[in-house]
Amino acid sequence: ATYRQLVDEVAHRQRVEAALRDRETRLRAVFDHTLEFLGLLSADGVLLEANRTSLDFVAKTRADVVGKPFRDAPWWSESTEAQDRLSAAIEQAARGEHARFEAQHTGGGGEQITVDFSLSPVRDENGTVVLIVPEGRDITERKEQERQREEWLSIIAHDLRQPINAINLW
Repeated sequence: ATYRQLVDEVAHRQRVEAALRDRETRLRAVFDHTLEFLGLLSADGVLLEANRTSLDFVAKTRADVVGKPFRDAPWWSESTEAQDRLSAAIEQAARGEHARFEAQHTGGGGEQITVDFSLSPVRDENGTVVLIVPEGRDITERKEQERQREEWLSIIAHDLRQPINAINLW
């Protein structure tokens, strides 16, 4: 009877482990194949995980960034102002508040992008913030379209003022 229980328990553990590996594979697939910049931080701002999109952008590996303070990661290393802003946002998220701002980042190939960046707190069953999810969306194209629209509106307003001024003078 003891041998049979042991065999059943080992078989059960193997099924549970296989199910956990399958679940991890599925979550990793979603995490690594999204086009957004995603990561996972400890509540004190240490980078626990970064997705493939984030790593590819700065031409780094997980080993280069995981386990280090997020503010020191290559995405933020260009300016102390950006690092200070990020540190304040991490503190805000650690208090349980959502933080969001725009940031400029330079990729491993030298390309400059504008990112809509946010930090979302993750709480445990007691309401304590245990993790922070950093997320970034490349909004460079949208910002350029907004700039072009503003420029176009400025030109149109100028072009409309000229005939109105001429009529007023007449």
